[in-house]
This record gives sequence, C-alpha cells and structure tokens, in this order.
Amino acid sequence: MARDGHSIPQKALVSDRASALAFLWGCLALAAAVYLTLLAAGALFRGATAWRETGNPRERLLWAERGVEKVVVLGDSAFSSYYVDREDQTLWRQLEARLGAPVFPAVLDGGGPSDFVRSAQTVAASFPAGSTAFIDVLPSRFLWTNAPENLEGNWSDAFEYRLHRWGSRICVEEVERWMRYQLGRWLFLYRNNLAVRQYLMSRVSRPPRYFQADRWFDRAWTLDDGFARARYSTFKRMFDGSRLRSFAWLDEMTATLRDRGIRPIFVILPVNQALVQAYDTPEEARRVSEAFRVVHDAVRHHLEQLDAELIDIDAQFPSECFADMVHPNACGDKLIAAQIAEFVQRPDRSRGSRASRR
Repeated sequence: MARDGHSIPQKALVSDRASALAFLWGCLALAAAVYLTLLAAGALFRGATAWRETGNPRERLLWAERGVEKVVVLGDSAFSSYYVDREDQTLWRQLEARLGAPVFPAVLDGGGPSDFVRSAQTVAASFPAGSTAFIDVLPSRFLWTNAPENLEGNWSDAFEYRLHRWGSRICVEEVERWMRYQLGRWLFLYRNNLAVRQYLMSRVSRPPRYFQADRWFDRAWTLDDGFARARYSTFKRMFDGSRLRSFAWLDEMTATLRDRGIRPIFVILPVNQALVQAYDTPEEARRVSEAFRVVHDAVRHHLEQLDAELIDIDAQFPSECFADMVHPNACGDKLIAAQIAEFVQRPDRSRGSRASRR
C-alpha cells in the first residue's frame, strides 16, 4: 500500500523486477565479455609477440614464467648486477657458467624487508622442492638511519597480482587486493603487466637498454666521477648507527622457503672499507667501520641461531671490485659467483658453513 492510500499495481512491480534482473544480467554479460576478451588478448600476446626479449632481466620475478631453473639468486640491488656491461657478466650468468645449471634472478632493485619476504613467498610458490635460493645480506640494510623505512615495501603494488593473504580483518582495501590477485592469477596481461608495458614501449620507441645505459655500466669507485662520493655523502646524511633494525624478516624468509622444501643460503656481502677511509675523516671512518662490524657480527649470530647456511664473503674482497660502498661491479660479481660456486661444490659443506671468515 502506498502512502496516499493507493496500492502499487502488481504489473508495475513485476516490470521493475524484470528491469532490475535484465540490468544485472547485462552487467554480468558485459563483465564476462570483457574477461574473455582480456583472456584471449593475453593468450594472443603471449604466443605471437617476442615479449620475453624486451622484459627487464632484473625484474624477471614479476613477469617471467618459471622455466627449468632450480637455483635462484634472491635479493636487491646488491645482486642485481647493475654495474656490468653485458648480461653474461651478471651474477646469475656467471654462476650458471660455474655450476653448469640455469639460475633464476629473483632480484628487485630497492627491495626492502617486505619485498624480500614477498620475493621468498613468490619463489616458494613457483619453484619445486629441492631448489636452492642464495639470498644477499647487505650490512647497510640493518643500520638504523634517519630515513623512515617503508614498511609496505617498494614493490607492493606489483606483488598484489601474484600474492594474496587475508589480513586480520575484512575491509574494502582487502577485498580490492583480493580482486587484483584474482585478475593476476587468471589474466596474463595483468600478471605480467611490467613485461607487457616494456614490450609496447619498445614498439613505439626504441627497445629498452638494460646494460651500458645511463649510470649503469662496469665502473670502479677508484676511478670515481663523483658517483660513488655522492652516494657515500647520501649515506652519511642518513647514518645513525646507534641501533640496529629488526632481523625478523630473515626469520620469515627462512621459514617460508624451508616449509616448501627450498634450501635458503644467505650470502653476507662485504663493505668497501677503503672507500669509507678515503671519503671520510679518520674519526668518522672508524665510527662507520665499527658500526658495520657490529652489524656483521649480529647478523651472523642471528643466522647461526636460525641454523641457517651462510656464505661470509671474504673480507679481502678487492676494493676495485666495488662500484661504490656496497655494490659490486663486474669484477665483484665474478668473485661472488666464484665463492658461491666453491661453497656449493665443496663436498664437506654443512649447515652454518661459510666461504671465509672476517
């Protein structure tokens, strides 16, 4: 009964319901058509284009489909081999040559602790039991600085198409993340959107250059053009050193990989002490060096408490094999690959083993 005392005609109610149902069915049909179009477009793009050839090799974790690799190098810029001239000089290619087996680069420049954990989750979900993951450990990552840490990570948006775990409460943001994950799970164009964009850009302009481009080439800090000094100055502006950052993400990575039968091996990387001494006052250089020594010992102790395998790269790592304070160049990547291969091929290796001791 309407408010004015007149009833709404039954015919009108039926008509309204029919219109609403027709609208809903139309929306569903449109969504299905869009989905099928994207599915078909993804399949066509995947099979008919050379999209793998234009993908950034340093972002393969976010676009490549796993092949036959059972060895992974997992890390941030320290394992990304930015300071080389050719791909055959990268850490993963050098390690391939020494091990005689394909190596997958699960590296992401600028990756924070959250990105490391998500990378480990992606590797655990993608690679078979029995695989091995070499994880870079940069001492500078654990130093307290004046810069706020991005708790979400720098690659969280890219991972949303590949990973999803419900939070402690259901909210609109969680539902949106779940929807993005489902799009990435079923649609190639979403899951591999980075590689798709790189391919399309290469078609409308020139192909991207991932080696010998901009400041990314084989360089040594001893022939500095201001690059390494500027980076050290930035580090010193943020340097605190009064305390250490959390090690909890090392625990989470270790548990994630071990639960899937993947063997994590942590690689503690050296610091270019010669650069510190050259670019700082003697007093400040001693303070920075002491802070790195404390970090090194604390990280090593923590990994040993986890019963984790680790490779402690030689303290006599030549200074000319650094591009700056912490990043290796082609010479450095060659030495790191050699020490990793020596560790793997040594018959008497065991948990807690190391390549060398400081």
